[in-house]
Amino acid sequence: MTVSPFDSGIYGPFLGDESVSALFTDREHLRAMLTVEAALARVQGRLGIIPAEAADAISRAAETLEPDIEALGAGT
Repeated sequence: MTVSPFDSGIYGPFLGDESVSALFTDREHLRAMLTVEAALARVQGRLGIIPAEAADAISRAAETLEPDIEALGAGT
């Protein structure tokens, strides 16, 4: 069984708008996760939890990564 927020009585009408639904693509979902990872690395670097060099590398990688959506889908 598949589940979709588009089937929701609450979210369905909201997500039916093309400009809003564009924010919920696989690519945007992954971009949001990578943005969080970059921010987490920067904060951890500032707090000394991880080395500053590692924080910079993680942040740069997360901000510039262009994931292959099809390959990710095929690998799951």
